[in-house]
Amino acid sequence: MNFWKNIFIFLFLTIQSVGWTQLPTTTFDPPICNYNIDYNYSYVNTPNGYKILRNGIEIYGANNSYNISLGCLALKFISNSTGFKITYLAGSGTPYLIVEKTSNYGNTWLEIGRSLLPYDNFYIVNEHLGYLISSGGLNALRIVRCSDVEPPPYPSPYFISLTGTTTGGQTLIKNDIIPGNSICPEDSLVIKCFGNGTSDTNKVVINLSYKEYIDNRPGDPFYIFPNPAKTDITINNIYFKQIDLINMQGIVVKTVYGYTHELKVHELANGLYVLRIVDLSDNSHYSKFIKQDNGL
Repeated sequence: MNFWKNIFIFLFLTIQSVGWTQLPTTTFDPPICNYNIDYNYSYVNTPNGYKILRNGIEIYGANNSYNISLGCLALKFISNSTGFKITYLAGSGTPYLIVEKTSNYGNTWLEIGRSLLPYDNFYIVNEHLGYLISSGGLNALRIVRCSDVEPPPYPSPYFISLTGTTTGGQTLIKNDIIPGNSICPEDSLVIKCFGNGTSDTNKVVINLSYKEYIDNRPGDPFYIFPNPAKTDITINNIYFKQIDLINMQGIVVKTVYGYTHELKVHELANGLYVLRIVDLSDNSHYSKFIKQDNGL
């Protein structure tokens, strides 16, 4: 029974990866910068699951007993180490799409968003954020904002939901603040959707603005998020003796002791701070975060 289930999933993924010709399709203005450089990464779907290869050598997937209900639909790298994959999870409930990011050459992946199928496209704004686009039947378009800095709750809410795409002529304008810098030197993104059976174009215009972001990766021993922060920051590791928050004048403005995940920062003045983290072996680790006003 599982054999035929796996064959069905494999065939479905093959059809999905080619594309449903009756569903709306999207184009971007400007086109995605730099994502189509594969950096020698590729993927293969098999009846036993998918696998990811670099230079033809498997680095992740089926031979590691990966979930056979998963299949890969797209793989997009923007550097030798950093990329995104879009997979499909069949499961026993409602099927959905998953976006994951790697920052360590595909060895580990972090989920940053999900949506209902079918998959249409994934637009990469920068290494921290992208838009997952799926088609809600013949007359709808769904866009989910996917980010490792500001991961959405699950199920991911739609950043944009545009219905009636078969009629054409709609324009929806949305604003977004992006952590870090853009890959493309643009301050707006236009997503054009061509509805089934019509040459009329529906447009989604996303006005992009950028905020300073200090990279603090989830793989770090002491990962601090969100960054920037308004009221609280969370630390992924409770095994430390203390954390000193130091302002740019070198003054310790707050000290927090170990065995806690949450640090209150709402009372701090806006600006850049250094975190000096003392681990259980009395080694010091340093990170940075930006405190921004609650009203921003």
